[in-house]
Amino acid sequence: MTIPGIHARVGGVWKEAVDQYIRVGGVWKRIDEAYVRVGGVWKQIAQKVVPGSQWYSSPGSYSFTVPAHNSIFGSSFGAGGGGAGCFSNGTVAGAAGGYSSFGGIGAYGGAGGPGTVGGGGGTAWGGSTVVTGNTGEAGFFTSWPSNSGYGGAGGACYPGMGGGGGARSTTHGNPGTWPGGGGGGAFLLSSARAGGGGGGGGGYSSISYARGVYPRGSNITIIVGQGGAGGSSFAAALGGNGANGGVYVSWS
Repeated sequence: MTIPGIHARVGGVWKEAVDQYIRVGGVWKRIDEAYVRVGGVWKQIAQKVVPGSQWYSSPGSYSFTVPAHNSIFGSSFGAGGGGAGCFSNGTVAGAAGGYSSFGGIGAYGGAGGPGTVGGGGGTAWGGSTVVTGNTGEAGFFTSWPSNSGYGGAGGACYPGMGGGGGARSTTHGNPGTWPGGGGGGAFLLSSARAGGGGGGGGGYSSISYARGVYPRGSNITIIVGQGGAGGSSFAAALGGNGANGGVYVSWS
């Protein structure tokens, strides 16, 4: 197991030491931590890498303290946009989702369903992988041979990870699936016979940092976006709320 910070000169080349040991009572024991005494104070110079991971799922701002590592992987999921609501004379737009970020990478939230059409997916920036969220599905209504229709489904944030169900011959749209799924559009059987569009899915961005980009003990700012509210003002059928964004961090 690598302990960052310890190097040995081999054949004129400095190489990082791996699995350091010390002989105690005739028995070799592996060193997990190393300290040096400076001015009468013991200071840590090396620490064993313990792999781990962490999800951030509640909207807000956080500070991630960088642990001992060989590499750090970070990914950001933008929040989903809200689905459009419906009232007797038309539709009510949903709100856009907020952005999420991890250090220098991030992803914007999806747009709210603006009416009967779906909201656009959020874009992303900074990562070695960037994916634009899916556009929400448009709502639909038909009066022949029977009055029927549906609200559009929300767009997915990342393939296989988030998306919101639209109202299928019901009234209210369904909330988006976490992380970053757009909320579903509502459906209302009225004089307007409206099917609301689904909210767009949040964008996605990820990157892997080698050791040294962010030194052990430094802090990385994390922001998690809030899902957009479904269209509700004056609405008899409410649009589904977009799902919150998320940030996932792992290290090894």
